[in-house]
Amino acid sequence: MRRLVEVVVVIAILVGTVLLLLPKVAQFRGSSARMQCQNNCKQLVLAFHHYEDDRDHLPTGTHPNPALPPEQRLSWAYTLLPYLEESTIFRAVDRSQAWDSTANTTAVNRPIRTLICSGGPDITIPHTSYLGVAGVGADAAALPADDPRVGAFGYDRTLTFKDFTDGLANTMLLLETRSGGPWAQGGPGTVRGLDPANRPHLGSGRPFYGEHLNGGWFEKKTGTTTVAMCDGSVRTVRDSVSPEVLEALATIRGKEEVVFP
Repeated sequence: MRRLVEVVVVIAILVGTVLLLLPKVAQFRGSSARMQCQNNCKQLVLAFHHYEDDRDHLPTGTHPNPALPPEQRLSWAYTLLPYLEESTIFRAVDRSQAWDSTANTTAVNRPIRTLICSGGPDITIPHTSYLGVAGVGADAAALPADDPRVGAFGYDRTLTFKDFTDGLANTMLLLETRSGGPWAQGGPGTVRGLDPANRPHLGSGRPFYGEHLNGGWFEKKTGTTTVAMCDGSVRTVRDSVSPEVLEALATIRGKEEVVFP
């Protein structure tokens, strides 16, 4: 009987230890995923700056190909491959063809780790966890460069950072998502605007969705999404942030006065 009691006590101690460690393990995994996501964003913003330094302009939202509609073109992610140490894949793609043409099937089906957030889509899937911010409106990616609603990305817009009169620290470049398309595909799978008619912008089932959780073991957890600003800073915002604030940060020259949450 005494031995049975000792066994029960030992089991109780082990169970208690596991229960105490589980929150710490979950918290560590969440922090690790968030940090990996932020590091990816920093690398991507740095690549944009290097591209702009070399070419005197930013990459367009789709790789230039007037013969194809945006959804069939290659994306900005393809354009940046040489700046992400992926020159081999860049050279393997026939840029005169559609992104999903037979000639490009092998190359574009390779996952790019920098484009995939840890904890997001499986790293073996050639998708992107980061969307280029096109501005405000469902049509933002197709707007002319002088429209006040434009953001950092447009299908055919050629911009420089000098055009960002709102300031690079006040303009979003990339937003995390759980619904990104193939990294090589142009169109809304890699570039999106923030549509005021489709609020809220962040959260489960929304156009931009990080699924990082904020809050302790006994606290109500809230979702957060990673945001990369044009100046290279990376922030984490709660999904409850005001849509108006996000829309103000989505434009390059909207002249809005906004305090980042």
